[in-house]
Amino acid sequence: GEEVVVKVQRPGLRQLFDIDLNNLKLLAEQLDKADEDNRDFRGIYKECAKVLYEEIDYIAE
Repeated sequence: GEEVVVKVQRPGLRQLFDIDLNNLKLLAEQLDKADEDNRDFRGIYKECAKVLYEEIDYIAE
């Protein structure tokens, strides 16, 4: 009678995240170079990447 939650992760999800996040990192670096308002796009990228990787780490979750 106990309720459980089952999460299923597609094979290769981590590799897809790596590719997509690498592209976002490159974009963040370019935005930081072009930004005259000194926003921290690389910092935003790092925080987002950290949270996204935590979301797919089912063992730590």
